[in-house]
Amino acid sequence: MMEQLKPCPFCNGEANTCVEVYANRVEIEVGCKVCGFWFTDFAIEGSSFNMLKESEDKLIARWNRRADNEDI
Repeated sequence: MMEQLKPCPFCNGEANTCVEVYANRVEIEVGCKVCGFWFTDFAIEGSSFNMLKESEDKLIARWNRRADNEDI
């Protein structure tokens, strides 16, 4: 199950994920619908679904990390 996204750390706006497929890569993005701040990760052609899911999970964890997290 995908971890729930925290609000934007800059404007507190609603965040979402986006997957864009191109000829030779897949872009996985997490960002704010309000201010437009985005994190992007890339997967190269031929990547397995598990690799894409791992990239998405890591990107969401980066988005949700805050300065006051205990594990930093």
